[in-house]
Amino acid sequence: MPPTPDADLPRPVAVVNADIRALLRAHGGRLPAEARREYELLLAEWAAAVQGDVVEAA
Repeated sequence: MPPTPDADLPRPVAVVNADIRALLRAHGGRLPAEARREYELLLAEWAAAVQGDVVEAA
């Protein structure tokens, strides 16, 4: 069975950015320790999405 088409595609930068903003907004701009891991994962995903946009533009 082939993988689903969306399974390997990175999410768009704008979507990840919106998730980061929502996370920060939910915690009043100051992340408690338990939310920092989610923030770090989102930042890594955002960086990969930005890199993908740069490579795609080239």
